[in-house]
Amino acid sequence: MTAATDDFHFVLPCTGMEVIARAGTAIARDGGRAINTPHDDCVLVMPSRRPRNGQTAVRFGRISP
Repeated sequence: MTAATDDFHFVLPCTGMEVIARAGTAIARDGGRAINTPHDDCVLVMPSRRPRNGQTAVRFGRISP
């Protein structure tokens, strides 16, 4: 997920490797836009503490069965 503005911030505490159970869960705001998890059991990989416009804010992953 790449930040589209300099006003990107997480709405949940994120340090990395959190597993978010449900798709569509709001995890951040980027300007006025909500950032939601794309799938169930989404792993947040390497969230950036202060991403700027054009920088990677977080990577979404899955745990393989």
